[in-house]
Amino acid sequence: MFLNHDQVAMLAEACGRYGLLVRFLAYTGLRWGEASALRVSRLDLLRRRVTVAVAFA
Repeated sequence: MFLNHDQVAMLAEACGRYGLLVRFLAYTGLRWGEASALRVSRLDLLRRRVTVAVAFA
């Protein structure tokens, strides 16, 4: 089962300061281990790309 856009928005709002992280995970499909291993150097904001090179287990 997947959340729709409204449900993601409601969940993000309920998570307070972590709402942006909730949206990021929901719309990219990254798992927690992948997201927690991300580094700023792996973000390309101009091209709107995230390179996932490492994941924590």
